[in-house]
Amino acid sequence: MSDYGADPHGIVIFTPDGRCVVEIFRSDRKKFASNDRAAGTPEEYKDAIMSTSGHFGHYVVDVEKSTISFKVDRASFPNWDDTTRVGTFTLTGGTLAWHTRRALMDRFQ
Repeated sequence: MSDYGADPHGIVIFTPDGRCVVEIFRSDRKKFASNDRAAGTPEEYKDAIMSTSGHFGHYVVDVEKSTISFKVDRASFPNWDDTTRVGTFTLTGGTLAWHTRRALMDRFQ
């Protein structure tokens, strides 16, 4: 199962000059009861951050190793800022899928 539920939503943009943007959201995100992003409860803030992932920067593909490296400029998880994240990928037909180490979401739910 995906860290972002059975039906995640998102977008990935790869530009020819090596730039990228990745945004992933769990489909069943909970709304804040206050309807005010500055007045959430600790549980609402926790769910909001754990139900999304995003980063932007540059990417490099190594076809021989089937890896894609993301040189992250900034990310929703601040520990990824200015790091390189590497995952393996598959290309089947017109679908690119890359695989990274599973996040620790289960630990926090």
